[in-house]
Amino acid sequence: MHDKDDELEIWKKTLENREIPEVDLDNAIHRGVLQARRQYPLKKEKRFKRPLIAGLAVAVMCLLFVTTIRSSPAFADAVSAFPGMKKIVALIQDDQGLKSAIKNKHFQKIGVSDETSGVQITLDGVIPSSQNLVLFYTITYKKNHRSDFLQNIWIRGANGEELGLASVWQIPSEDYETANTSTNAISVDFNEPISKKEAVLEFDFIGGYGEKETIQLPFTINVDDVPNYTYAVNQKVTIDEQSLLVRQVTINPVITSVEIEYDPNNSKEIFGIEHLSIKGKWGRKWKPLKNGLTSSSTDDFPNRVTYYLQSSYFENNKKLKLEIGKVMALDKQETELVIDTESEKIVKQPKDKRFSNVKVRGGELNIDFEGESDFYNYPVSINFMDSQNEERQFEYWSGHPNGEEKATLMMKLPDSPIKNPITLKINGYPNYLEQDSPAIIELK
Repeated sequence: MHDKDDELEIWKKTLENREIPEVDLDNAIHRGVLQARRQYPLKKEKRFKRPLIAGLAVAVMCLLFVTTIRSSPAFADAVSAFPGMKKIVALIQDDQGLKSAIKNKHFQKIGVSDETSGVQITLDGVIPSSQNLVLFYTITYKKNHRSDFLQNIWIRGANGEELGLASVWQIPSEDYETANTSTNAISVDFNEPISKKEAVLEFDFIGGYGEKETIQLPFTINVDDVPNYTYAVNQKVTIDEQSLLVRQVTINPVITSVEIEYDPNNSKEIFGIEHLSIKGKWGRKWKPLKNGLTSSSTDDFPNRVTYYLQSSYFENNKKLKLEIGKVMALDKQETELVIDTESEKIVKQPKDKRFSNVKVRGGELNIDFEGESDFYNYPVSINFMDSQNEERQFEYWSGHPNGEEKATLMMKLPDSPIKNPITLKINGYPNYLEQDSPAIIELK
């Protein structure tokens, strides 16, 4: 017999594959009706599905909360557990792993509040695991304080230590225009595994007159009785003569982590896996995360990447299969973009020449890029090398393909003199390995 949540799958499919355009940060903060995501770089991370631009990466997300959630009695009971849960469910409607956590009552109600002169915040609850945490909070701006600026969000231990890499995503509440209220979520990737921990969620605000105010919300993370499921795979996969090793898959109540190592002897540079999923009974799939950290790697193991998928923790974890398809890659000899910023010319680029029309105006480097309808990666790195092999960094960068055929990349050059030409590392490119069907690995 099929799971009672099958009807939810139909609902979910109708909301998939939506275009999410980027918009201006200041308007997002002041209007309070936009989704936002911020990565706090407490450890090295790269190769994001939707890479960051300077400051917060902001996207509009208009949501529809459909009454078909009532088709699952267990889910309906969880939703009615306390006021405000419907907004939380609307926030995570695209993540069936987090929805399963709520359905299976793996949601810890917190309810602690604090406020400044202009803002009140309530930490509604959390979905915890030993390696990750998702927090849900409600923020209400008081009358005449909608211009208060949210400067930073921190996740700290009771002793003030930072606990990990945090990603913030926000969504408008249905009553924002009248009540100045929005429901939001924060996902945290811990620096080290946690079983029980006293923690503090901290918000730093800048008021309308420049004064700084802080809100601190203490809570307890407790996952003593929630073990992870780990599959030691260690299986090699070859696609279009390129090799990769699937090292292990770890499933916890928040996310699924898939650790993959690319063979350094490959002739192509693999930028990422566009189609990666866990497949269960009746064809159900758990796909890559759409919010928060989507992949990470470290300098210690540059060829090893961990990808993050939705969690199948509360489903039957038997007979699961890992599917690998549409691998983004480029010949290693073509992974550099070399530009002379003085003559505004491209010295070197991949052979299909997607980069063009270099312009330098007011210290800002603009480059046109020809993308594709399903390409979202920012194609070049924020670091570059000058002609003397000195590593430099752009002051900021913005504008990316975002699923459009054409885009203009904008990068602010350093104020100090640059020795031309400069070399930018290509981090993503709409070129893919050829394969007849996805590679499939059974998780045992």
